[in-house]
Amino acid sequence: MTKRPLTTPLLGGSLEVVSSLVKGLGGKTHHHDLASLTTQIEKARQVFFFLIDGLGYDMLATLPKNSFLVKECRGRVESVFPSATTAAITTLLTGLSPLEHGVTGWFTYFTEMGEMAAVLPSKTRAGKALKLPTKIVPRSFVDQMPVRKELIIKKNLAKSPFNSLLVKWDDTLTFQNMGGMFRALRASVSKSASNNADDTKRTFTYMYWGGYDDICHLYGKQSEKAHRMLKELDARLGEFAKMTESEGTLLIVTADHGQMTTTRKKTILLNRDAYFTACLRMPCGGEPRALFCYVQPERRQFFEKYVQQKYRAVLKLYRTEELIGKFGSGTQHPRFLERTGDYVLIPKENYVLRFFMQGQDEVYYPGHHGALSDEERMVPLIVKNM
Repeated sequence: MTKRPLTTPLLGGSLEVVSSLVKGLGGKTHHHDLASLTTQIEKARQVFFFLIDGLGYDMLATLPKNSFLVKECRGRVESVFPSATTAAITTLLTGLSPLEHGVTGWFTYFTEMGEMAAVLPSKTRAGKALKLPTKIVPRSFVDQMPVRKELIIKKNLAKSPFNSLLVKWDDTLTFQNMGGMFRALRASVSKSASNNADDTKRTFTYMYWGGYDDICHLYGKQSEKAHRMLKELDARLGEFAKMTESEGTLLIVTADHGQMTTTRKKTILLNRDAYFTACLRMPCGGEPRALFCYVQPERRQFFEKYVQQKYRAVLKLYRTEELIGKFGSGTQHPRFLERTGDYVLIPKENYVLRFFMQGQDEVYYPGHHGALSDEERMVPLIVKNM
C-alpha cells in the first residue's frame, strides 16, 4: 500500500460542516459555517450525510487519483477534540462542540447517574447494561428541522438508546453488511423521488458505517484488510454516483476522526501502576489517546509530580482547565469539568494509555485515536451533486 501527496485545502472544522447542515436545512446556529456548502444544501431536495467512522484524510492518499473519494474530495476538515466517536458524533448530530454538549469521551463520569459510563453502547465502565437518563445528551438539531428525517444504519445499532435520545427519526432503514447499506441508500433515493411529486418536504438522510473503524482498531489502518474495505467503499460510492441521476440530491461524505497505529511496546498499562491508581477516586475515563483522570484532592500534588517524572517520555499531563479551548467554542456545559475529570493525559508520538478494570482482559489493539495529531483529527470532506 503506497501513499501519494494530497494537496486539497484545509476548509475548517467538523463543527463548521454541521453548522452548514443546520443553516442549509432551515435552522439557526451561533457557530460559523462553510458558506459554499450551506448554499448547496439550501438548494438540495434530499441531503445524504454519510459518516465513515475512522476515515482519516491521510488514507485517501492510498487510493488511485481517479477514485471517487479522491476526485470528489473538496478538502480536509479538522475533527473535534477528543478526536473520537463519542465526542465527534454527538457534535455532528447536535451542532454543538464537546465543550457545549459535555459528552467528551468513550468513558465519561456522569454525576446524574453516579456512574462512569460509555453512552454509545449504554454500558457502565464495568460493562453492565445501563439506562440513560433522557436529558443526558442534547436533542439533535435534526429534530428542529422542517424536513423528513431518515436513518440508514446497521441493524444492531438501530434501536440504541443513544440514537433514540438524540433524534426521533421518521424512517429507519437497516442493513447487515456493506451491500445492504448501499441497497438501502438506493431505496432511499427512489422513495424520495416518488414522494417529491406530491410532497414539498425535503429529506435529510444520515447514514453511518462503523466497519472501517472496527477493522482499523483490530488490524491497523495500514493493514490489507483496512485497505480492501476502503477500496470497496470507494468503488461502491462511485458506482452509486454513476447510477444515480436524481436532480436536487446532494451527497456529503466525511468522518468523525482518523486513526493512529501503535505497538504493544508503546501501549502503557496504567492500571498496573500501584502509585498511579492509589491517587484516583474512580477509574480513568476518556480515550486511550486522551485519558481523563479523576484524582483525590489530597493526592493531586503527588499525582502531578509522579506522572510528570515517571511518564515524561511518553505523555504530557494537563490540568483539564488548561485544555478547555481544545474542546471547542461556545458556552461550557455546566457539568463539563466533573465529567472530564481533573487531568487529561495526552500521549506523545504513537503511545497509547490503557486503564483496565480489575478482572477485565488487557486486550491490545494496534489502532487508536483521540489526541491532537493530524492523523487523528484531519478527515476528508467529499461533496457531490448527484
